[in-house]
Amino acid sequence: RLPRYVRGHAGTIIADLGGQIYPEVSARLEGDGAERLYTVRFTAQELWGKDSNPKDTLCIDLWEPYLEVTE
Repeated sequence: RLPRYVRGHAGTIIADLGGQIYPEVSARLEGDGAERLYTVRFTAQELWGKDSNPKDTLCIDLWEPYLEVTE
């Protein structure tokens, strides 16, 4: 599941981990339901505001269905 603290925040994809078994489908015993998995980097300021250290980042693996393309 998508952690609430990253929902609606902009990050940068830094790694494509390829197709993986998607747990949302697999848990319902509906097959493997392979989806792409990405490592996404967020700045601390993006997640927790301007008072956060500008050098800090958080990297998290997220499934493609959780992502939205932004310009």
